[in-house]
Amino acid sequence: MNIEEAERMARASYMWDSAAAARVRHGQIVGGERGRQLVQEGYAALSNLGARNPERMTAVIAPGFR
Repeated sequence: MNIEEAERMARASYMWDSAAAARVRHGQIVGGERGRQLVQEGYAALSNLGARNPERMTAVIAPGFR
């Protein structure tokens, strides 16, 4: 399974926080302008879900990236 598939599966399962964290991690892997856009979208989604600190929430949901 790749990160894009993980995001799709999370969305299909209504796991919005996991989908948003996967989008952030995808952006961090991709890098560049597209990566920055994905990271921004993921953090915005987490904020909209009520996360006060989207960066920390991402670390909890999808640890292991630096």
